[in-house]
Amino acid sequence: MRNVRYVTSLTGASSAVSPSTATALLVTSGVSAASIAFFARSLTEAGLSAAAVVFFRFAATVLITGRRIALTDRKRVDSAWAFVAGLALGLGWVGYVLAIERLPVPLVATIYMTYPAFTLLATWLISGGRPASRAVAGAALVLTGAFIAVGPSDAGVGGWVVLLAVAAPVTFGLVVAVMSDRVHALQPVETIAATSLGAFVGLVPLVVAQPLDAVIPADARTWLLAIGIGLLTSLLPMMLFVVGAPVVGSARAAAAASLELPTVFLIAWVLLAEPPTLAQLAGGTVILLAIMVSPTRRAPGDNQPTGQCEPASASRLGADARPFLRRSPHADRSAGSQSALAAAPRAPRDHVAGRPGP
Repeated sequence: MRNVRYVTSLTGASSAVSPSTATALLVTSGVSAASIAFFARSLTEAGLSAAAVVFFRFAATVLITGRRIALTDRKRVDSAWAFVAGLALGLGWVGYVLAIERLPVPLVATIYMTYPAFTLLATWLISGGRPASRAVAGAALVLTGAFIAVGPSDAGVGGWVVLLAVAAPVTFGLVVAVMSDRVHALQPVETIAATSLGAFVGLVPLVVAQPLDAVIPADARTWLLAIGIGLLTSLLPMMLFVVGAPVVGSARAAAAASLELPTVFLIAWVLLAEPPTLAQLAGGTVILLAIMVSPTRRAPGDNQPTGQCEPASASRLGADARPFLRRSPHADRSAGSQSALAAAPRAPRDHVAGRPGP
């Protein structure tokens, strides 16, 4: 298959990417995003608060993209939607980090992967479209996997912490729905900028309320971790997915990026000495299978070949690309893969998976 030219960068410039290179980028994006577990646990153990950890996670993206906030008449409303979605995104990640502090990492990661079920609910509430029966069944299977992973001991000992962990996929599902159904006019970098700024601004009051030693890294190692969480778990995986997903389509994007959950399990086992339990492995497997078999549908007017539909991925990164991908006007329309979306795709009503936002 020939290389295909896509607008895949923050600057909007087109670039040629081969399918094999795109697949490698997607795998790398999933592995990079999975490192959030290591960074979050390490930073909280170093004394930073959960709010500060998430603050640093979005800081790099805001610094790089903040000047691209779109406030023109045509884009102001969409920017506002993205900003509000970012507020929810930041608060959801605070819940995730608080849970990482207190619960086994594999359990928190498995709970987080239930976000497609909440995406389906939020999309129905926002758009009013009735979800397909297969999508509902997929969402039910996702929740079943979470119930399998959260055993009676976890629910009994740290029930309120489990609720904190659930808050992350709930708010993230809302973000997916908003970005898919309400943000259409923005360029990729404008969407990233507005969403990241919303998360960043929403975290400022929480960070200001913390003592300085819970916000400012105390040594060089902690500073490196704080910088790393912004670059390696947010900006880098998002951009790698934006480059790779349009070239290979949703099926391969889902398979490659879904390595994130097993990678979190491996990181927890090797670096944090927290091997997943059989229940967590079983629940994670059920969730991944549910997302992988969830129905996808091509966007209206999309002419890509069968199996090359929009990148509604099984991973957290999957929907990152949906509002961020724009097909180059100079793309080779005879090339095999034509899975990039227009600037303002409307999410199909029967999607279960997807993830916008950094």
